[in-house]
Amino acid sequence: MPAVRARRSRSTVLTAATLGVLLATGAVLSSPAAYASQAPAAATAPAAPATADKPSLKVNAPATVGRGGQPVEFTETITNPGTTEASFTLRIGTSGAGPIATHAIKVDYRDADGTWKPVADTVPGLTVAAGATRTVQLRLTTELAAYWSNQDSTVTLSSAVLDATGTTVLAESTDQVAAKALTVQVKDAPTTAVAGGAPVEFDVTVTNPSASRYTTVDKVVEADKHSTLQVRKADGTWENITGTPSSQPGSDRVTYHLTDDRTIAAGSSDTRHVRFAFTADAPLGTVYIHPWAMVDQGSGAMQAIVGPQFVAIDVTAALVATKPALTVQEPSPIGFGGEPVEFSETVTNPGTAEAPFTLKLNVSNVHARVHDAFAIEYRDADGTWKPVELTFKQSDKTFNFSGKVTGLTVPAGATRTVQLRLAAVGNNDASGYNQPTKLYSAVVDPAAEDTVLAEDTKDVAVKSLTVQLRNAPTTAVVGGAPVEFDVAVNNPSASRFGKLATILWVDPHSVLEMQKADGAWETVPGTPGPQSGGPARYLISDDALAAGATITKHVRLAYTAEAQVGQTAVNPSAHINEGTAHAADAGPQGSAIQLTAAATDTSGVDTGPVIRTTYTTGTADETDTAGTTSTTTQLAGGQLAHTGSDGIIRTAAGAAALLVSGIGALFVARRRRSA
Repeated sequence: MPAVRARRSRSTVLTAATLGVLLATGAVLSSPAAYASQAPAAATAPAAPATADKPSLKVNAPATVGRGGQPVEFTETITNPGTTEASFTLRIGTSGAGPIATHAIKVDYRDADGTWKPVADTVPGLTVAAGATRTVQLRLTTELAAYWSNQDSTVTLSSAVLDATGTTVLAESTDQVAAKALTVQVKDAPTTAVAGGAPVEFDVTVTNPSASRYTTVDKVVEADKHSTLQVRKADGTWENITGTPSSQPGSDRVTYHLTDDRTIAAGSSDTRHVRFAFTADAPLGTVYIHPWAMVDQGSGAMQAIVGPQFVAIDVTAALVATKPALTVQEPSPIGFGGEPVEFSETVTNPGTAEAPFTLKLNVSNVHARVHDAFAIEYRDADGTWKPVELTFKQSDKTFNFSGKVTGLTVPAGATRTVQLRLAAVGNNDASGYNQPTKLYSAVVDPAAEDTVLAEDTKDVAVKSLTVQLRNAPTTAVVGGAPVEFDVAVNNPSASRFGKLATILWVDPHSVLEMQKADGAWETVPGTPGPQSGGPARYLISDDALAAGATITKHVRLAYTAEAQVGQTAVNPSAHINEGTAHAADAGPQGSAIQLTAAATDTSGVDTGPVIRTTYTTGTADETDTAGTTSTTTQLAGGQLAHTGSDGIIRTAAGAAALLVSGIGALFVARRRRSA
């Protein structure tokens, strides 16, 4: 035991001695490095967890986005609170709820070069300086499928900040964005309409409730082809819109484009005030109009239609109780061959809607055998008279002249008066239409002209001019004193005769004088008639004849010594519209006169005055030298020949024969000339 104790003691001393040597030699036994190099290696401890702050994410998501509209921009901002620069990845995901599909949602980011690029899943390579922020520019788009009604939905926007490797989520955010579709509304939508009636007015409004702008929206109304549509312009006037027929075979639909403006700003609306009508031939019953907003989303995408499926309208015909009434103020008696006589026809519409009508007219007369025996005109809106085209047709008992006036629109509860005028046109006729003429008028439906809504028939008198010889002589003395009488032309009608010749046809061996207003006598020149050796023609008046007026001329007639003893005639006539295609004559067949020879014993009797006779002999067709002959004739006796009506009865047969030969030859010649 002591030995052990002594050994320990030596060790202690040795150690102390050694320590002393080391201290003396300057050995740095106290250096940690030196000590460490001498010490055995220690085990490595696990790294402590990072204590730097995580980044934050702020998403400024849009409240709304328009389905099918332009993109809506927004931002997402990453903040790096650390003391060193750091790289991150921004992951963006979207999903749709309701009718929107996930693939219809798109997000783009603005690259460093300023261009927009699609976000497939992440926005890579986002480096944020220590204590700084980085804002990423983004935009959101939602497409619109071909839905037939308004479709709103919700887009879920999921954003997350990942570390540079994209494995660890450092910050995240979830936001909801309302995806809004355009809306189409019809204000005061009609439920009924009358075919051929007044238009109905309503508003079509397209509203954009989103933050998107639209640039390719067609605002349209689709309807039946039996329709018309007008759009009210800013100045209050109406613009007619022409419908585009459907390209579908057999379709009876047309599309009306309400405006050329295809844009709708964010949060705004576009209203168009329209008036819509159905034509008279529109099918009755329920029809449909479709106000739509048609969104064109570019090539490769189907055009989307937004709006109500339809507006139902019940199209009806005018009620029987609202049939129009017709009042005809027939013309006063019209003159055969005279100018037209005015009259009027009034249509009353008792209905509650404006209505179109057609006025049919028919004139019939049993003697009007030519196609242009009657003429009808109507006064147009510009005040001018325009012809009614008449169709000539012969029935079993009469001759008919039919026509119509179209385009008559009468407001609800109002009347419309049509001004007309009727003429009986002479056409190489030698007598007038003194038999009653029927004027038939009817208001008909323009869409079905066989449907008579109102009608009336009036008798219209057609009056010919009357030509008279007043105090006509029954006898005269060849070479004797003249006989005096009156030639009168009376117009019993309401027509004016503007082109009228009053003529006296007399034996060519005669002299005619007419008394002037001052009482003096003037010789009336005679011209040859159309028949060689036939009656001579004396024009005693070419004055116009007013309605209801009479022309009277006082004349005296003498027969020269060359006249043949026996029966002759004086034939007055009124020649109407001479030189036109519708010339005509009116007058009696004549007054017979018995010519007697002068008495041979003249002693103690006044021989009477001497009359210079001047008349033209020959005819227009002769080429000899016959011309004007002047002779001095001593008239036998100084008294006028006996006058009276009893002689007319005794000599009527002979006068008629002379008239037929003279007047008949006149008309043969006229017809040849006109041919």
